Amino acid sequence: MLNAVRAAQPRLYVAATYVLFSATLAFASIAITGFLFGVSNNVFHIPYVLRLSESQEFAGDAFYSSLEHFSSIIWPPLRFISNQSNIELVFYIANFLSRATAFAGLLFLLRSGELRTLTAMSICTATIALTPWFQGLSIVGGHGMFLKYFTHSETTWGLVFLSLALFSLQRPVLASALVGVVFSINAFVGAWLLLANTAVFVVSARPIDRGAAPKSIGAFLIFASPILLWIGISSHAPDQEIKFSYIEYIRLYYPDHFLIEATEFKWLVVYALVAISGVISSQYMSQKNYWVKIQMALVFIFLIGIPLPYLINSRFVFNLHLLRSAGIEQAIAISLSTIAGVKLLLDVSKYQKRLLGATVLSSIAFLDIGIVGLAVIPFAILLGLYVDQDAGANSHSRFKRLIITHGDNLTWACFAIFLFSMFRRFIQHDIGISQLITFITIGFVLILTLWQNMPSKARATLLALIFVIYGAISVVRAILWHTNDAQQREAHVIARDNSWTELIDWIRQSDTHGIFLVPVKDERSNLFQLQARRPVWVDWKQGAAVMWSPSFHDQWAPRYLEVSGLVSPEDYILYARDHKIANVVLQTESGTCPSPSLLKRRTPHYVLCQVSH
Repeated sequence: MLNAVRAAQPRLYVAATYVLFSATLAFASIAITGFLFGVSNNVFHIPYVLRLSESQEFAGDAFYSSLEHFSSIIWPPLRFISNQSNIELVFYIANFLSRATAFAGLLFLLRSGELRTLTAMSICTATIALTPWFQGLSIVGGHGMFLKYFTHSETTWGLVFLSLALFSLQRPVLASALVGVVFSINAFVGAWLLLANTAVFVVSARPIDRGAAPKSIGAFLIFASPILLWIGISSHAPDQEIKFSYIEYIRLYYPDHFLIEATEFKWLVVYALVAISGVISSQYMSQKNYWVKIQMALVFIFLIGIPLPYLINSRFVFNLHLLRSAGIEQAIAISLSTIAGVKLLLDVSKYQKRLLGATVLSSIAFLDIGIVGLAVIPFAILLGLYVDQDAGANSHSRFKRLIITHGDNLTWACFAIFLFSMFRRFIQHDIGISQLITFITIGFVLILTLWQNMPSKARATLLALIFVIYGAISVVRAILWHTNDAQQREAHVIARDNSWTELIDWIRQSDTHGIFLVPVKDERSNLFQLQARRPVWVDWKQGAAVMWSPSFHDQWAPRYLEVSGLVSPEDYILYARDHKIANVVLQTESGTCPSPSLLKRRTPHYVLCQVSH
């Protein structure tokens, strides 16, 4: 009995670590990114969850009807617990659980990489919570990282990290089951993981386990079956026939996810540097061969995604979202680079390693995405592999001997580049007093690194403590920034937002019904149908529905092209008259409606006009 209690204690400690760490980090991360409800892709999620297509106002609305084809196992359960009064709270809780799960998966990945001490896990996860590399969209392909609103794509992160760690530990059956769950949440993310790990399995030199392979395939199929069945059934529906050029539709709607032509060359260079950092950092992992191969596989998937959409103009090819797989590689590479940085920071053998670790972690956590600040990361991680080696060893190449011989100078060069990048960042962002705090902190790091009389363990602990304090300052700064966000924006933007909200609130509470024509060049129009609870003639965001309901293209594309060409208020009114649209929202400060329409409601920057037919 006593032995059982003792055996249970480590498990309880690990469980408590996962739960408490994950919850704390989720709160901190959400404080940094912020949380918004009813924005961006929520225009798809909220109507589906609230069944707005069944309401009288949207009877026959093709866009809301198409949302029934929106596939993810995340949304149907939320339908049963959500209503108009609690949906924002439901989405916040779901977002928190999603973020906490992501950090739980990261913690498991850290433990698989032999980072198991409280100090190591704290520094590593704090870095990832702070880093801009995990916030917003990926640098190439626009894949969602840690977003400021709830969406099903973000819920895959914890399972992605956990499945990859399990594959690295040679537990393919459980890992494949998790990939199946990922597939049911977001089919193309699951497809990337399946393709990448299959490629690793094929090129692996290990003997093939005849028992594990069929079990892994079966585990994936079982957990992926809900969406596989849905895809199989829906693909034969009448509205799934493609009668248009898919690539031209993508160019019209959102090329960033799919076509390399929408990506600046600068970001391809940044992506290459991130991938290089990840591959070098794999050398710090106990399962380094797996981490090198999985990253190479993901890079290969990305590279295949560059020409494929141009060679095969197919909905299936586009729906694989191959360019977006760059987001998975970005997450893995930054995570492994962070692990490498922590191992260097806590290495007591040489002060150069600690300085390199502090440089790597500070660059990841605090520098905005950019080539200059990023370039130091792979070089510092590479340098950390050799600074404590013997330059005279015969096994070293000339390049390695050069690095080892000049390791001290190269270490300080890395630190100097970091300081330059940090200084430029603060100058550009005009952060003020926290600039002084940050450079004082860096000064302490420098002093402690050179303080040779301090015991090595104490020095490493103080370095870690300063890093945590540094992180806390950044968290507080981020929270204050989000709290005062409205004050930071330009006054005319705030006034226009308030004017829009005033008009939307009036329309929602009024007895004005029917279809509305909205200004598609104003990005606020994408939220009109959701906010006002009135159907719109067309907006840009509706174009996504073509992906799951291709027949919607016949309505959306002609309308969007026509309305995008309208310029003046008079153009909108005449277009509405010709298409028998009774209500027109115009962005104008004149407060008047062009003939032949009548003013129905006016706010400082918008008017609602009623068109007579």
